[in-house]
Amino acid sequence: FTELTKFNSRVFEEIFTTFSFLQLHELEKVNLRGDIATYKWKYDKNFKQNILVENLLTHSTGIQENIIYKDSSKERTLDFWKNSSLHRYAEPNEFIGYDADNLKLLQPILEEVTGKKKSEFIQDSILSKLSLENSSFEEKHFTITGKDLSSIVPIFLNPEDLFQKGIIKKETWNEIFQEKLRLEDKLPGSMIGFFEHFENNTRGYSRISETNDSTEAFVFF
Repeated sequence: FTELTKFNSRVFEEIFTTFSFLQLHELEKVNLRGDIATYKWKYDKNFKQNILVENLLTHSTGIQENIIYKDSSKERTLDFWKNSSLHRYAEPNEFIGYDADNLKLLQPILEEVTGKKKSEFIQDSILSKLSLENSSFEEKHFTITGKDLSSIVPIFLNPEDLFQKGIIKKETWNEIFQEKLRLEDKLPGSMIGFFEHFENNTRGYSRISETNDSTEAFVFF
């Protein structure tokens, strides 16, 4: 391995996708409290509450996990919503469960609003501004090098670069860490994309497992 060895990184793809939506929210191009049906996603209406864009970012949609992948022929099809309705098992905000499908659900919203492919938008609005020259989307997967990883991690310790380079505003950064949903007093609350996570007096981030009873920790500091 060298500093230019590339690794597939769904975690950073999720983070940069979230940053993209926060940018679009700042520009008033996306309403995080807006119904995803506004962006052509169809879903079961036999529930009281609508599914919001914010629910996709906080993994609290109530959509059945892996619904997109049940028909393998549609696995990579971005116009999936034209012929299918997302299956719901609960109201939004009743359960928190990490769901990788949310990236697929968010992608066509981002591309419809920006008129660009997700990879192009993230490259222009985030990667180039952070001078992450060796990281990119390859075959639909985001890859990051060890060199770029060593550059990006300190930014989460001191996010001033995000503000100064116009990626997101300080108020928006602070908003990320505000609790959006708490289901039980003894469990951590959900933020945008991740849980706040404490272990051995170290602060970091976790994402909840599919079974909702454990977390995968990604400790940045």
